Amino acid sequence: MTTTAFRDPRARRTLERLRAAMVTLMATKNLDEIGVAELCREAGVHRTTFYKHFTSVTGFATHVFTGLLDELASVDAEEEAASSEELALTYPVAFGAVFRHVLQERETYRRLLSANGDAVFQRIVAERMVARASATLRILEERGIAPAVDPMTAAGMIGMSITGALAAWAVSDSDDVERHTQDVLTCLPTWWPRTA
Repeated sequence: MTTTAFRDPRARRTLERLRAAMVTLMATKNLDEIGVAELCREAGVHRTTFYKHFTSVTGFATHVFTGLLDELASVDAEEEAASSEELALTYPVAFGAVFRHVLQERETYRRLLSANGDAVFQRIVAERMVARASATLRILEERGIAPAVDPMTAAGMIGMSITGALAAWAVSDSDDVERHTQDVLTCLPTWWPRTA
């Protein structure tokens, strides 16, 4: 959603219509059961418009839904002035935003993140969560409070754990966002930025 191709208001509206159509279709179908023609018909968008930007329904879904999760999970860890305490306060907000979004479109994310969901989508979400964990670790290292462990291992474990928690939330029936957010924060390592 943040790519330069969709800065034009008309293109953004088209993208939103396609996204809404995808959510509607995924209420009853898995991603691999949805074709470009069906998606475009549901969205009221011509197929040539779709093919200007995407090559497949999977590519479209991956772009839109991983982009939304990535945007919501964004923590401004690179702000030099932020203290460790201020940094810790950003995680409940970011996780809560992600979990609320998934709750609102649970059936879509359930189909994407379940054990038999889309493997490409799951891999990209995991890569982005690992990259976010890696960015936080670099900040902690700059501040001299990083753990004495291999940063790639730590980022991998944290990012994959958060991805797992996201998938668990998507397939659960709970609607208690605050509880799930707190559970995730509690499961992070003790050296991760946290409030008292």
